[in-house]
Amino acid sequence: MDNVNTSTGPLFRIGGIASGLDTNSIIEGLLQVESQRLEKLQRQQEELTLKQKLFQEIDDKLEELMNKVFDLKLSSTFNVKTVSSSDENVVTATATAVAQSTDFQVKVLNLVSYTTIDPSETFGKIPTATTQYSQLNTRVTPIEGTFYINGVEITISSTDTIDDIVNNINNSSAGVTASYDEATGKLLLSSTSQITISNGTSNFLDVFNLKTAPLNESGGTYTIESTTQIGALTKDTLLTTVASAKGLSFNAGTVKINGVEISLQGTETLDEVLDTINSSDADVYAWYDESTDKVFIRSTVGGPRDIVLQDTDSTNLFKILGWENGTKTAGQSAKIDVSYDGGASWTTYYSDTNNFEIAEGVNLTAISVSATPIEVRISNDVDSVVEKISEFVDKYNEIMDYIYTKLHEEPIKDKNWDDMTEDEKKTGLLRNDDTLDRIFQTLRNFIYTSVDGLEYSSLLEIGISSGDEGQNYDNISKGHIELDEDRLREVLSQNLSAVEDLFRIDTDQTQGIAVQLHSTLREYTKFGGLIDSISGINGSISRELRDIAKSIMNEAERLQKKEQDLWRRFSILESYLSRFQAQSSWLAQAFGNQQS
Repeated sequence: MDNVNTSTGPLFRIGGIASGLDTNSIIEGLLQVESQRLEKLQRQQEELTLKQKLFQEIDDKLEELMNKVFDLKLSSTFNVKTVSSSDENVVTATATAVAQSTDFQVKVLNLVSYTTIDPSETFGKIPTATTQYSQLNTRVTPIEGTFYINGVEITISSTDTIDDIVNNINNSSAGVTASYDEATGKLLLSSTSQITISNGTSNFLDVFNLKTAPLNESGGTYTIESTTQIGALTKDTLLTTVASAKGLSFNAGTVKINGVEISLQGTETLDEVLDTINSSDADVYAWYDESTDKVFIRSTVGGPRDIVLQDTDSTNLFKILGWENGTKTAGQSAKIDVSYDGGASWTTYYSDTNNFEIAEGVNLTAISVSATPIEVRISNDVDSVVEKISEFVDKYNEIMDYIYTKLHEEPIKDKNWDDMTEDEKKTGLLRNDDTLDRIFQTLRNFIYTSVDGLEYSSLLEIGISSGDEGQNYDNISKGHIELDEDRLREVLSQNLSAVEDLFRIDTDQTQGIAVQLHSTLREYTKFGGLIDSISGINGSISRELRDIAKSIMNEAERLQKKEQDLWRRFSILESYLSRFQAQSSWLAQAFGNQQS
């Protein structure tokens, strides 16, 4: 017995027990004929789904084209500027879209400089000549031992004073003269021949800042001198330590720089104080120069801006850093002269930076001083405009080729539908589609649109055409266009603004080609637009798919009922045959008994 189906009641499926028939195969064969309508509906459903995908692909491609068209609606596309300077080591220039094309000359008379305070003394106290070697521990810890000058070994001990060390060198056979300058804090070695130096077991060169000192020669005399004073400190030194060495105290409190209050705890290192100053709003920058062991401060605003120091709480900060009696050098503004008439007259510009805006959208940067006039040219960047228009042409041809192919390709007929790939199934689905043909014809006609009242009224005049003149007009039929770059460059060089108008003019009476085309593409691709009305969630295809889905469901239910009915009928047949066979057997048995 076959399966028992109880979907519509207690109906038993009896499969050929009495008749010997292959009931299942017979019913499947009968249903195969009946299911052709269902298969047709399912095929229609798949085709519509693929057609919907195709329109969505077209929508995406049209949006890509719309983006390229939008670029041609922008003023910035047609007003990119190219700038050249005859000497960029003196002055450079930039220009924005609003700048006018022009030529002019520039003389850089002054670069900006900044008011600076040169400290009156070094950060670390310069040691006296009687200072012992072990006390010269401001940057490194002194190590006693030996060192060599011209290969001669000299011994140094921790209790040796600077004078002792100088005398030991001078009394050696090294052939050099050593001297120490208490004003500069530097050790000088001199000789009439070249000098070589090295550490032995000591670190003499490090302590006296001779390790990186160069060998100089002048007039037959060779010298090596400390690169900085030997009492030089580091940025990590506590200001209390520096103050004590200078006979001062570093006190907590507030100082003012250019009227801006800066709070001090009295426990900071130099580095921490510099960070506090530089992070304030005082418009100054302070730094430590290791080579001179000095702390400098300058204004961050160019020109003769003052630096006003006020130690309101007697912290002694400015004394410790050497700023209180330092030398103040005023800065100066940057200054250029510009001539727009070939040097007949000059206009002077000043700036508190090296940057000048001499006209709307035109900026100059002074690099170095030069009284020689520098030629600067600002012109339209034709290459940039050509590139944008070329991108539009390429994208237009891409979408037109795609649409033309979809309108004319034949469906694949030499392959079973179920054996095809999705792309193969899509082939030919939009052949001669009315909506797609409407889009194609509209886009093709735009290329021949005329905008009346302009110097250039059509794309043909600026070098965009089908390229079919005198030929077989194949490009026209396919909507393909070509760009004559030489012609485009020519008209751009002659009158770029006229080309710009052709694309982007937008008044109540006149609209440029890009404005019109963008509006049309927007109508095609927007929500509720032409393509959305076909392939969108509420579009015609979606409505058809919903109707087909209902038809498929109804047809499936009909087939199911048909199958159940066939099984019921065959089951009844089997039941009758079974009874008939039982009766036949009883009759045969009864006759047999009578004969016996």
